[in-house]
Amino acid sequence: MDKNVFKVDKITPKDITRIFSKITFDEISGCWNWIGNKNQTGYGRVRYLGDKVLVHRLMYSWLNNVTLSKIIRRDVLILDHICNNKHCCNPDHLRLTTHKINMLRGNGPSAKEARQTHCIRGHILPTIKNSRGRRWCQLCNTIWARERYRRVHNLTPNRFKVL
Repeated sequence: MDKNVFKVDKITPKDITRIFSKITFDEISGCWNWIGNKNQTGYGRVRYLGDKVLVHRLMYSWLNNVTLSKIIRRDVLILDHICNNKHCCNPDHLRLTTHKINMLRGNGPSAKEARQTHCIRGHILPTIKNSRGRRWCQLCNTIWARERYRRVHNLTPNRFKVL
């Protein structure tokens, strides 16, 4: 088997008992919360065939009979927690998606910036990015450039109209 893929080929009743003994079931959200060992980022971890694997990947691969990639690339689908609970290992709360969509669904800085529609002064942001891959407010940039020109050339503020 390729070392970059993960598939649950054989799982024993003893393994199933051991795994489910470390899961609590939340009746309100439907999450299967992992209470066992977790990695540094908070995802549940369990030993399977001598390797430490993420429990949500193990459960999804086992119950859906799917082969998952161990590496993250643009062309490889990864698992996304649609419940936004990293302790959850319920396969119904997981879906295969691209890394970009997974990141944009989150609450990280890039996801927040992608959802932003207005600049801090309330101007509408363009949907097209600049050459550096960022969106910037054209009105604020014009105001900044005019103020800078005024400062550099020692001009009075009344010569330019403020937008």
